[in-house]
Amino acid sequence: MKPEDRAAMAETGAPLSYSVHSELRLGNSGYQAQQLVHMFNAGVNVSLSFDANALAPIDMFESMSSAWYMGIPFKGSDTEKSKPINFADVIKMGTINGAKALGIADRTGSLTVGKRADIVLVRADDLNMLPYGRPEGMIGRTARAANVDTVLVDGRVMKRGGKLVGLDVERIKEEAVREAYDLRGRAGGEMAGLSDWAKIH
Repeated sequence: MKPEDRAAMAETGAPLSYSVHSELRLGNSGYQAQQLVHMFNAGVNVSLSFDANALAPIDMFESMSSAWYMGIPFKGSDTEKSKPINFADVIKMGTINGAKALGIADRTGSLTVGKRADIVLVRADDLNMLPYGRPEGMIGRTARAANVDTVLVDGRVMKRGGKLVGLDVERIKEEAVREAYDLRGRAGGEMAGLSDWAKIH
C-alpha cells in the first residue's frame, strides 16, 4: 500500500482489521511487518482479527504478541525511522480499536464508566506468567487464552475459574463438526471429517 493510501485511510477514519498470522502466511508480496508499522505510524485505526483456525490461532493474546514482535522499525527499510509498536499499542489493537472499527466504542472496548461490563480477568500467577513484570507486557506478550480465569460479557459471567459457564460445550462442538461436514458436502469437496462426524453420532 502506498503512503497516499495510508494517509487517505487515516484522514477518512477507514479502519484496518489486521489478521496477523494470516498475513504472515498468505501475504506473498512480503513486507507485512513494514506495512503494519506504516499503518500504525500513519494514524490508521489498526485492530486485530482472525481468519479460519486452519491459518491462525483463535487467540487474541497470541495475535497481540505477534503484532508486537512485528511492530519494530527495520534497519535499511523505509520504516527505519518510524515509531515502534509497544505493548500498550497492541492491547489497544486488541480492544478499543476493534470497538472503534465496529462503531461500538461508546458501549464497549474499554473499562469506562457507563460502558458495558465486558471484562477479562487473567491469572497472573500461572507458571508461564511468572516472574511478574509490567502488566502491559504480561497481557500484550506473555498471556494466552489458557490464562483467562474469568470473563464477563455485559456484566454476565461467561467463564469462572477457567471453566465456561451457562454454555452446552458438547452441543457447540457437535454443531461445529456437523456444520463443517455439511459445508464440505455442499462445496463438493472430499468428505474429510467423516470419521469425526461418525464419532459423535
